[in-house]
Amino acid sequence: MPGIPTYDNFKATPDILPGARLHAPDLNVEASARGMRVLGKGLDDMGGALSKITFDLQDQANTARVTEALNTLKERQLYLTYDKDAGFRSLKGKNALERPDKKSLDAEYTELLDTARVSLAASLGNDRQRAMFARESGSLMATFRGNLVRHQAEEFRNYQIATHKGVIDVSGQEIALDPANAKAVRNALFRVAASVFEIGRLEGGPADKTDTATRIAQSAAIRGATLTLLDENDAGGAKAFFEAQKDSMTAEDKVSLQSLIKKETDLQSGLQAAQGAFQVLARQRKPDPAQRGFEIAMEAVGRLEYDENGNELPVSGSSMVLEKRKEEYERKVDRFDGDLEKVFAAYDLEDVSIENAIKKAEAENKKLKAGEIPKTWKDFIPEQTRVFVEKQMGQFDAGKSIVKPPTLRNAVSAILSNERLSPPAKKIAMEEVSRLYKQQEAEQKAEAGAAMHEAYLWLSENGYDFNRLPVKIMETVRETAPEKLDDLAAFSKRMKETGGGITDPKALAEYRQMASTSPAAFVGIDFTGVDDLDASD
Repeated sequence: MPGIPTYDNFKATPDILPGARLHAPDLNVEASARGMRVLGKGLDDMGGALSKITFDLQDQANTARVTEALNTLKERQLYLTYDKDAGFRSLKGKNALERPDKKSLDAEYTELLDTARVSLAASLGNDRQRAMFARESGSLMATFRGNLVRHQAEEFRNYQIATHKGVIDVSGQEIALDPANAKAVRNALFRVAASVFEIGRLEGGPADKTDTATRIAQSAAIRGATLTLLDENDAGGAKAFFEAQKDSMTAEDKVSLQSLIKKETDLQSGLQAAQGAFQVLARQRKPDPAQRGFEIAMEAVGRLEYDENGNELPVSGSSMVLEKRKEEYERKVDRFDGDLEKVFAAYDLEDVSIENAIKKAEAENKKLKAGEIPKTWKDFIPEQTRVFVEKQMGQFDAGKSIVKPPTLRNAVSAILSNERLSPPAKKIAMEEVSRLYKQQEAEQKAEAGAAMHEAYLWLSENGYDFNRLPVKIMETVRETAPEKLDDLAAFSKRMKETGGGITDPKALAEYRQMASTSPAAFVGIDFTGVDDLDASD
């Protein structure tokens, strides 16, 4: 087994040099001393440099630590400034001015940031860091509070401006609610002017700009009230209010409102004219029974004259004569309790003669014995008068009206001849009266159809006895389709004579057309094998 080598001395190589001795050189003592001084100074300088380096490193470490703390504080400041939920800049109006804890906004948020500052200062490692942090953070705190105070002041200014704008809006509403109250309007416009002045002062605008803004605001309030009146269809009120307040308005609003008022005036006057014309038209198209009775009576005694269109002509050049005759007729109607037979008879005889006939009939009937037929007042008047009464009543029952019903053309002519209407108002009136006329025609057609259906149905269920047609049904037909009374009578007569075996194609086509909507009324007619002809063929 090999052995571990050992060394008796630490020579790396054998000594191969000659055995000569070494001797130190001769030195210059003065030079050596000077070198030592230079060396010592170098060592001193090196020690100072090392000390300075050490101090600089410490200062840099302090600065870095303070900078880190300042950055953290700055982040907190930015959060308290700009965060959408917690930042003070998101607080507007009352939220900025009235805080829940009753503190001012700047005090509240300065305290929040200062809490963070104190905490960061306590985390620093030495007094120098804390001194540096106190100096820099104090500047940051001062800037933060300054921003807070400015924001608070700005929000207070905005709040004041919003309040004054609210005064302007409320004043406009007050004017719109009671434009006829001149004193209230005047006071409201004054409040508008005062609020505009305050807004101008708060915004720092020039005086001429404030004057312009005052006129614009007052004009807007007046415009709003005028539009409210127009919306309520009070064009007259809108025009009167505008005329009273126009001096406080801008030129633009004056022109705009004048145009709107004129359009609304034309619309309302046109609609009113159409309503008036239509009411006359409707009344004349369906004269009431009393009016028809008057017309029939006057024609019978030759006291009315008509032009080619059936329009009443003045008698002896005076409408007063006609008015007196209407008064006479109304007295007779009252005297005989609306009994037109007696009224007609009173035109052929004297009123007293009719009254005497009534009394005689009553006296005779008191003497009646069982089985005897009662007398009527007509049994005590001349035969000629009875014939006269029957004739007039026949005309009345047939729905006769002397004056021809007016047409849409008559209403339009009345509108066109109305000199108080402007051309636009006349156009509106003509369109409206045409609409109303067509609407009425459709309603009357539906009413007439329903009345005729009821009449045909009753006749088919009661042996086609026209003379027994109930008064209510007869009156409904007379009011809605008087021209159809003769058709009902002819239908009843045909059905009685033929038993439903009608062969007249025209009559069959007409009845089949009506049967499509009222089949029960025409069950007695045999339509088998008859071509489907139009009633007009």
